[in-house]
Amino acid sequence: GLGTLLLQYLVDHAQRNRIRLLRGYVLPVNQSMLRLLQRYGASRQCESDGTLCFELNPSEAGYINTAIV
Repeated sequence: GLGTLLLQYLVDHAQRNRIRLLRGYVLPVNQSMLRLLQRYGASRQCESDGTLCFELNPSEAGYINTAIV
């Protein structure tokens, strides 16, 4: 879906520009994004307000094969 394409674009951009860490915040109810970040190997922590903080090292991120149609 769109989330997969956008995340892959961010990871590719980060790899090309030697960005070492991507960080994002996700609401616990966003199950689709939680599964996607898990597939990429992102680590997560719970914030005090209940949101989840994900960190992803672009050089270690799993690549998800997607096709733009």
